[in-house]
Amino acid sequence: MRQETGGKRQDARSKKSEARKILYLAPCIFLLLFSLSYAGDALSGEELFKKKCKQCHKTTEQVLIGPGLKDVTKRRDVEWIDRWLSNPKKMLESDPIAQELKKKFKRAMPKIPEMSDEEHRKNIIEYLKTL
Repeated sequence: MRQETGGKRQDARSKKSEARKILYLAPCIFLLLFSLSYAGDALSGEELFKKKCKQCHKTTEQVLIGPGLKDVTKRRDVEWIDRWLSNPKKMLESDPIAQELKKKFKRAMPKIPEMSDEEHRKNIIEYLKTL
């Protein structure tokens, strides 16, 4: 009889252990899925960059019309870059960084129709991370 009780205790401990593992793994899985859902495609981003961005931006620190974009993802967070690409004019209304960029480069970045597409923005951002 004691062995059964011990076995039941062990089963209960085993179930608690499994429940703890699930509780610990669930947030990890969520974060992984979230990060994968945000990730874009750097190669597609590079193609789009060459079509729409290279006329004004270099992939080095060198200034062309706009700033060089080397390490831009270290200077600005991804959310800021996403908002900027989506609607630079709107950002100029209230964002001090955007306003400073306009003052420094003496022009505003135009709204690029392709940047209305979230997937395009994600791809560009993934490409910018490689610079």
